[in-house]
Amino acid sequence: MYLGVQIEDTQNLFNTDKIQKSGFINLLKIKSQYFKTIKEKLEKEEAKCPIYNKLYNFFGSYLNETGTPFFYATPLHKNIYARVYTNSKDTSLFYKTQNLYYVKSDVIYHNAEIKSEDSNYTFIFDTSYFTPNSDNAKNKAIFKFKIDEEIRIYVLNNKEELQDLPNVFKQNSSDLSDEFIKALKDKQIRLQEEEIKKILYAYKKQNEVDFFIHKNARAFL
Repeated sequence: MYLGVQIEDTQNLFNTDKIQKSGFINLLKIKSQYFKTIKEKLEKEEAKCPIYNKLYNFFGSYLNETGTPFFYATPLHKNIYARVYTNSKDTSLFYKTQNLYYVKSDVIYHNAEIKSEDSNYTFIFDTSYFTPNSDNAKNKAIFKFKIDEEIRIYVLNNKEELQDLPNVFKQNSSDLSDEFIKALKDKQIRLQEEEIKKILYAYKKQNEVDFFIHKNARAFL
C-alpha cells in the first residue's frame, strides 16, 4: 500500500525538537521489515498458482489492507461464519472490530515521491503549505499542481493558499481537471489517466486509512 514511501517519525513531521515515540510509526516499521522478509521468501520459492490463490483468498477474508487480522470480508459464498450465540444465551452481540484496538484516527499528510510504473516520471507531493487543524476535526486535503521540470502536487487544507495554482481534481469530484490533463500533455508527459489516478489515490489512501491492532491475533488465527 505504501509503494516505497518512507515512514517518517513524528518529530520530523512537525519539525519539533521534542522526541515523540509513536506506536503508530513503530507498528508500520515492524510491518515493513516483516513484509521484506516474507517477500524475499516468496520470490525464492517456485510456488504454483493454486498456492497463491489460496493465500490471496485467506488474506482477502481475514486481513484488511493494513494487515490487521479479523473478519474483514465475510460473504456467504466463502462459508465464513462468526458464532453469535452461546449455550447459555440465545444470541450475543457481534461486530467485526470488537476485538481490535483502534490505533489512528487523524489524517497526517506528509511529503512523498511516487514514481510511475515505468519509472520515467515522479510525482512529488509537497506539504510545506499544509497546516494541521488545531481542533479535533479531520483534515481534508486540497490538491493543486505546478509542472515545470517536475510534477509537483501541493497538498493543502486551506483554499486561500496558492490561489494562483490550478486544481488537480475537478470541483467536488474525483475526476482529473481539464487544466491538469492539458498541462501534462503540453509537457509531453505520456501517462494514462488511470495510472495518474492510481498514483494520486495511493497517496491519499495511505494517509486516510485507519489502523487497528488485534487484542489476541494468535488466538484468532
